[in-house]
Amino acid sequence: MTFMPSFLDIWLNQYHPDSSDNATNRALLDRQELRRAERFVRDEDRRRFTAQHAALRQVLADYLKVEPAAMRFSYGETGKPLLAKPWEGKLEFNLSHSGELAAIAVTNTGPVGVDLERLRVVQHMSTLSEKVFSPTERAQLGSEISPHEFLELWTTKEAVLKFTGEGIASDLSQRTVGRATTDPRKLASPSNCWVTSFVCPEGYVGAIASSTPLLATVKWLP
Repeated sequence: MTFMPSFLDIWLNQYHPDSSDNATNRALLDRQELRRAERFVRDEDRRRFTAQHAALRQVLADYLKVEPAAMRFSYGETGKPLLAKPWEGKLEFNLSHSGELAAIAVTNTGPVGVDLERLRVVQHMSTLSEKVFSPTERAQLGSEISPHEFLELWTTKEAVLKFTGEGIASDLSQRTVGRATTDPRKLASPSNCWVTSFVCPEGYVGAIASSTPLLATVKWLP
């Protein structure tokens, strides 16, 4: 049995519309992934989804030493993807994309969730804060919330929801997560979850939730 040291990696992938080969990317995906791609109305959104999910397959395949198109996934009750047999339980992963950038988290330490957001104007930010942040979180943000602060807290909360597999259907205002920083912080609930922000390119913020206090190693896909 080969021993693999614990690791927590984040792979960043920049989507380049002019150089991305849509046919090659589509050939790597399974029917369910292709059906998800077809739900997008705009062709450019379909191409972006296809490219980032092809990148996910290439990353996972490199860890597992298999062909990207051979990867098979199963899905949790809320749609969180997991590796299917014969790779079940060997790695945990999560994908987030915003704008032209994607973050792919991979670990062998347990569940993981990652969220990436492009900095932008957030419409109706005060009203939205009341719906998605707890009273404690809103007090921490203060009355003058900037889009940057809002999105930093939002990425942390979404990363935790992806870690647990709950998704955003739960009552977000009843859960206090707090904003992640570059120092790993263990949550009270879920008690097996650590949150950390990670360094993103200019114009983006990101957070990762994992079952380890390890700092994530951030890498770029070529």
